[in-house]
Amino acid sequence: MFHPVHQFRIIPCLNPQYLQAATGDYVSFKNVSEGWIVANITQASGVAITLAPYQSINVAGTGAKPISNGIMYWYSNNMTTDETLTQQSTTPATSYATAITTGWKMVIMQCDPGMFDSAGSTAFDCLTVQVSGGSTDDTIAVNYLLKMRYQESDTPATITN
Repeated sequence: MFHPVHQFRIIPCLNPQYLQAATGDYVSFKNVSEGWIVANITQASGVAITLAPYQSINVAGTGAKPISNGIMYWYSNNMTTDETLTQQSTTPATSYATAITTGWKMVIMQCDPGMFDSAGSTAFDCLTVQVSGGSTDDTIAVNYLLKMRYQESDTPATITN
């Protein structure tokens, strides 16, 4: 029987909050084969909100910078009436901006270890998301869904190095 706990870690990135600018908690991809950033947004202002994945060399955020290798994004501009997620495009991108409409939105970003930069001895393997735009009328909550390399009930931690 499939049980998500044996394959996935579900980790909070940003607890529900009003926003204009926020940076989530970092997670390590050292033992992750694939991951998703899942953002739930209640956009009341009609002002675009930008989500941008950032990479670092540790979970403290050392050397943080935007990802340079694009990733795939899926979104819904109105989860109240249609839960269908639409792929942003077939071309990977380094950030995503919501439509300027109001409503309950969802954005899913597909992440894999190949998106991280590696230059010499500096290996980036930690990830967060930075959120900008919108207004204090808008709310956001973000979680990571991480598929672990090893399937076991007690997989290695992702919130420590």
